[in-house]
Amino acid sequence: MNFTSPSFICFLVFVLIFYYLFPQRVKLFFLFAVNCLFYLGFGANFTLLLIAITAITFAFSLFIRRLADAACGKYITAAIVAITISPLLFFKYFDFFSQQTFNLLSIFGLTLNVATLNLMVPVGISFYTFRVLSYLFDVGSGKIPAEKNFLKYALYVTYFPQIVCGPIERASDFIKQANKTIKFDSNNLSSGTKLVIFGFFKKLVIADPLAIYVDNVYSSASSQSGLNLTLAAVFFSIQLYCDFSGYTDIATGVSKTLGFNTAENFRRPYFSQNIKEFWARWHISLSTWLRDYIYIPLGGNRCSKMRKYFNIMATFTISGLWHGANWTYIVWGAMHGFFLVVHDMFFPKNKDLKNGKSIALVRIFNVLFTFAAVTAAWIVFRADSFSRALEIFSGIVSRFSLSYSSLSGAVLPFTGDNTSVSHFLTAAFFICVLLADSITREIGVPSRLKKFDWLYYSFLLACVFCFGRFGGTNFIYAQF
Repeated sequence: MNFTSPSFICFLVFVLIFYYLFPQRVKLFFLFAVNCLFYLGFGANFTLLLIAITAITFAFSLFIRRLADAACGKYITAAIVAITISPLLFFKYFDFFSQQTFNLLSIFGLTLNVATLNLMVPVGISFYTFRVLSYLFDVGSGKIPAEKNFLKYALYVTYFPQIVCGPIERASDFIKQANKTIKFDSNNLSSGTKLVIFGFFKKLVIADPLAIYVDNVYSSASSQSGLNLTLAAVFFSIQLYCDFSGYTDIATGVSKTLGFNTAENFRRPYFSQNIKEFWARWHISLSTWLRDYIYIPLGGNRCSKMRKYFNIMATFTISGLWHGANWTYIVWGAMHGFFLVVHDMFFPKNKDLKNGKSIALVRIFNVLFTFAAVTAAWIVFRADSFSRALEIFSGIVSRFSLSYSSLSGAVLPFTGDNTSVSHFLTAAFFICVLLADSITREIGVPSRLKKFDWLYYSFLLACVFCFGRFGGTNFIYAQF
């Protein structure tokens, strides 16, 4: 069930009405049933797998702390982690590793009939597997006690606003809120509704229309001008942000209406002045997960410089592989690891910038440079193969021109005809609206303007109905 579909809105209204009619104990049972019903829309087999993983890891969690202290505790813990992650590895990576094995053997002149299963990947399996793993790691290390109430643990794993694209919530934060009595709060309903509207605006008014341009350019990259390829790269950066953060806004807004506060996942990442800051603002729940459960256990920065750089590269390569079974994702992750290593080598300490016009220009340059580096990496991320990514980079360098013909042809990939100009200008206008909103939030919204929130969100809602591309693409991160 897509968040932007009318059926989801009807589903949410139904859930909210009955959710607040029930007492607390029944409320939690009802929410768990809603979670299962929501996920059932993606397939009964996937739902059974989700419930099975939930039940098995709940049982593991009751003993993992005791087993971790045993003589062979490390091996037992590793076995539990392997069992937990095996469905993700099987469904998402079996075909990829089979194909790579075949390719490797071919280099040495060996042939082997390698099986490919062409399995459909369960929706959200990367996200809920990481949620479960974080819980098992935290219980195993003694950071949090094991939850003995299966219902509350199951709510955490199957929570429907976050099951498809996150954020990767920590169990300690979620279960703590589930232990409290949840009552209807008009402020939560108001603030949650505003976030949902903002998420709809990002997805339907900006991300999905930009997807038309990006898809058309990437599908015919060899015949596109360098300017078109550059615009497509920039537009994809904006599309991906609006698509993913739009989902997060909707998920956070829905959670607020249900009485849950969720982890922040985006903090205006394209205002970052360096790549390290970018990862402190982009997909925060994933970056902190990777830091806590991969980077720090590898040794973090409490080791030699070379080992530290290895830890960074390993962490971000794994991050790329987490996104998908394709070399483009792996290279994308390695690129960000390389960017961070270079940043650490030449800028080991972030010096505080002082106020002043010259410093403001430096900040603007840093932001633009970081955005350019991130966008370059997004080209690899978006391309269906590494050779296609190289083709796009080559086209940008060799065919870039600001001639009249290039400028006049830059808008055509929206629809392929002269009506593209209106689509182009409309997209540009709403990108400016989003930029103005982001700048305002970055510097702080004056308190006197907050009383006009209702007017601003009414405008955004009107834009959704008038310009939203309903029935467009699914959320990009739903495939991960």
